[in-house]
Amino acid sequence: TLRLGYAKSKLSLDSSRLPAVAAAYRGLAPYAALVGSSAAAYNYFADQIATQNASSSFIGLGATWDYNNWVLAGEFTKRRTDSYVPDTTGWYTSVGYRVGKFTPYAYVSRLKQDSQPVNPIPANITAANLRTASAYGTAILDNADIAQKSVAVGVRWDAFKSAAVKAQFESIKPDSATGLLYAAPTSTANVRDKTISVFSLSVDFVF
Repeated sequence: TLRLGYAKSKLSLDSSRLPAVAAAYRGLAPYAALVGSSAAAYNYFADQIATQNASSSFIGLGATWDYNNWVLAGEFTKRRTDSYVPDTTGWYTSVGYRVGKFTPYAYVSRLKQDSQPVNPIPANITAANLRTASAYGTAILDNADIAQKSVAVGVRWDAFKSAAVKAQFESIKPDSATGLLYAAPTSTANVRDKTISVFSLSVDFVF
């Protein structure tokens, strides 16, 4: 089974923090020269971080091979946006083998950031208001960077005709400060290059 999907849309992010940070950058633009930057760079960052009606697209190509007891699947994706939200490339591949009602499986996946069109104010500045704006800008960009790789093993049990139980262990290694984990913009948490273990138990069912 092959599948191909493409979506194109306008992206707007509604946040109480983003407009405030964008306004701070615009207000500081006249003083950009004090830190070796330019007013245009500050205003451009403000426009990008505000993210209203930004052009965005997503494309995904996937395949599944289900033969006798073997199940193989994989997918390749690309995301593009004209905003501070980064462009990404992602893929995964998985393999499983049915043994009665049980299907042990394993998969590997990778999500990579392709570009970051904006940069925050340099951090080596002295004025407190500039430093605060830089910290928020950097934190927002860190949260936008979701690059990570992961490996997982698990087993699916088709317990009932309309329900399956799945137990899984996943090892995740972010290539960024947060990966796909969430961190508040004011957080100093950094899990880059650290290994995170996730155990999960889920039930999938249909009505």
